[in-house]
Amino acid sequence: MFSVIIPTLWKANFFFDTLIRLNSIEIIDEIIIISNAPNPHTVFPAKVKILQMSENTGVNPAWNLGKNIARNEDLLILNDDIILD
Repeated sequence: MFSVIIPTLWKANFFFDTLIRLNSIEIIDEIIIISNAPNPHTVFPAKVKILQMSENTGVNPAWNLGKNIARNEDLLILNDDIILD
């Protein structure tokens, strides 16, 4: 199983669609979102875990934070502006 780690500033219009697609992939059992800005959503797909940061931590520190709390050894490190087909 994989843990997905994605830092975000919530600027990519399609990011929520990406979360829905990731949620439907069977080998992914958690999606860790490092929210570096106020979160515009209140409802998320089941596998999503939100870590709301008080300030923008940047990308690399966010990935490291996600790695440290992930429950799986296999990780998928993404940016929030990746479009999945």
